[in-house]
Amino acid sequence: MSKINPDMFVKIKGKWFWRSDDTDFGDFNVLSRETELLEKVKPYLKNNKVAVQAGGNCGMQVVKFAEFFEYVYTFEPDPINFNCLVNNLLYDNVFKMQCCLGDEHKLVSLNDDNLGIGGFYVNEKPGNIPTIKIDDLNLSACDFIQLDVEGYTLQALKGGINTIKKFKPVLSLEFCWIERFGTSQKGLADYLTNLGYVFKGMYTTDAIFVYESLSFKL
Repeated sequence: MSKINPDMFVKIKGKWFWRSDDTDFGDFNVLSRETELLEKVKPYLKNNKVAVQAGGNCGMQVVKFAEFFEYVYTFEPDPINFNCLVNNLLYDNVFKMQCCLGDEHKLVSLNDDNLGIGGFYVNEKPGNIPTIKIDDLNLSACDFIQLDVEGYTLQALKGGINTIKKFKPVLSLEFCWIERFGTSQKGLADYLTNLGYVFKGMYTTDAIFVYESLSFKL
């Protein structure tokens, strides 16, 4: 067992705990310009009770969710990112979990491919990081799901299929990297269409889908 080195994250600008290996704060500057997703999806939200978010990173996007939704469940598997996220999200309505979302229960490892602090993705080879399903939360409400999971999107959706069918939340899904796991953009879009979802637009790399069908086709 090894302890996280506190020098691996720093406090900057009087507010944010951040990774020190983002040496020039390049990732910080990029991510700080991409925090308006909530404003893009608000017109489609019917309620603001529960949001589920995966790929919490250091919490910069999730802060907006915490201040709008009654409860937020956020997932971040990388230990350094998770440590920053915990320190940045001092809200009693945010439930923070250091694990991955998927469609089965297993232990996985992570790759990063030197893509920056937001580039960690599931390596399905055995590891030590638990994968759970959205359905495991057994939520009493779900208004919004945002998945920034570096391509593991379809797997995370399948793990929440009962939640999605029951509550029909607005979905915001990172629409890239999915080819890593044998999915195409068309395949993912068709899957959502079969669930009664309609594409509404993009925010950066997130595709926003809203349920509009009278019944599920699956």
